[in-house]
Amino acid sequence: MAALPFKLKPKKNQSIRKPKFLPLNLATEIPISAAILSALCSYKERIHYNTLLILYCCLLFLLVEILVGPASDEPYLSTRVRESWGRRWNLAVNEILRDSVYRPVLYVTEGKQWAAGMAVFAVSGLMHEMLLWYVTRAPPSWEMTMFFVVQGGFVVVELWVNGKKGNWVRRFVGWLVTVGFVVGTSFWLFFPPLIRNGVDVRLLGEFEFAVEKGRKLGFGLASLLNDLLENPINGNKTVKPIKT
Repeated sequence: MAALPFKLKPKKNQSIRKPKFLPLNLATEIPISAAILSALCSYKERIHYNTLLILYCCLLFLLVEILVGPASDEPYLSTRVRESWGRRWNLAVNEILRDSVYRPVLYVTEGKQWAAGMAVFAVSGLMHEMLLWYVTRAPPSWEMTMFFVVQGGFVVVELWVNGKKGNWVRRFVGWLVTVGFVVGTSFWLFFPPLIRNGVDVRLLGEFEFAVEKGRKLGFGLASLLNDLLENPINGNKTVKPIKT
């Protein structure tokens, strides 16, 4: 995981991906992320807690897309929790966990999908718990692990129910349940330890630092260009260094 960002080599028989429902790419994701970060830096204390969590959800999705590449396949369109985690969200990590955890456990348990699925979610939860500890050095609260275990439990229920796709009404209801469940449990278990340990404050602080450095660099380059235009360099003339 320390090797991120990376991209998986596409399979030979992989078909061309259909156009996205939302026109999201680097050209749109970067300015949207910057706008959200700017709003959070300026108005975080005035934003309602639930609205703040919604913005964090959007920002997390956009940052993963920007840093890891096209890592997801529109998870906001999922009609099942299993589809969201297994086919749409963070496909690079999904492929790693499928080969390193899911298939070995599936083999050991003689084809029990529920056991293999729960093992994947448990490992993913422990990985997130470890990353949070590495960043904050705070004692683990196990909320991250519980978040992924809850997701795995819901996926197991979906496996047992094994319902068909159905018509558009059923798919719409499935979409509401899926998005509501994933977002709701993230509000309950995923984001609280991040906020409690100041991860969001640290991210916003780094963003403000980068913006300030960029602003100073821009002013310095503008001043340098102005000096070059007004006073061309000659043998006795030197240009003032850029201050950052």
